[in-house]
Amino acid sequence: MDELETTIAEFEDKLKQALIDKYTQANGDLTPQQQTIFIEHSNIVRFDIMTFYRTYIASGQPQDRLGKLVHALFDIKLQMFYIGEVDMGLYNTILYSRGYDATNTTPYELIKKMSLDQNVIVKSRILWERMMNFASVYISGEEVKVSSGKSKKGKFFKIIEGTPWIFLKDYSKTLSWYDDTLRTPEVHSGSVLRKNFQHIDDTFEDNSILVLYNIAINLFYPNIIAIAQGNDPPYKVWSIGMQEEGNSGNHE
Repeated sequence: MDELETTIAEFEDKLKQALIDKYTQANGDLTPQQQTIFIEHSNIVRFDIMTFYRTYIASGQPQDRLGKLVHALFDIKLQMFYIGEVDMGLYNTILYSRGYDATNTTPYELIKKMSLDQNVIVKSRILWERMMNFASVYISGEEVKVSSGKSKKGKFFKIIEGTPWIFLKDYSKTLSWYDDTLRTPEVHSGSVLRKNFQHIDDTFEDNSILVLYNIAINLFYPNIIAIAQGNDPPYKVWSIGMQEEGNSGNHE
């Protein structure tokens, strides 16, 4: 086992231990058998970086960028853990397990939900930055770099033209919607969540907050394995803007 392979094994073991800690601390809500099922079927476990590493090695592709690719996958997988295993769990712990009802909520309950929503909005957009960085390194050996005031995602979608990574461009309208409707106003302008709190705006539904995360968790890993094998990425999920773009293909 070489140094990079050892690093991967240590990272994966530590992340799986975090999952085990989470599900064994469920205060008796889960039986040992249920804990095992939740852990083994977790998207975190299924996102197997060692499999990618060995597939990439076997493919004969440029080895000089493999370290960067592996560490980029570490960042992606951690980001998925933050959202799927921490924040989504908090929705259940501090809201839904306590009887949260969106049609009949107290101001404090709503603020708790807004705080979690803000976490997911920002972290989901970070997740896509990580994914774009990974794809760019895979193509060129370097992350996407833009000068001040330029659009990173615009440059990225040009970089992936004519490559297997073009499948990510299917979600350019979804990404733009997310930025324009949720992330940009929440981070740089007037809070869309505050408007929701005041019941003066209804620009999104709860499940829209998770749209970028759901795309990433459902298609990114199987598609990167396919690309590493020299195949076309086979998976696609439908999302905001997809009908307008007239896309077709395999669906999860």
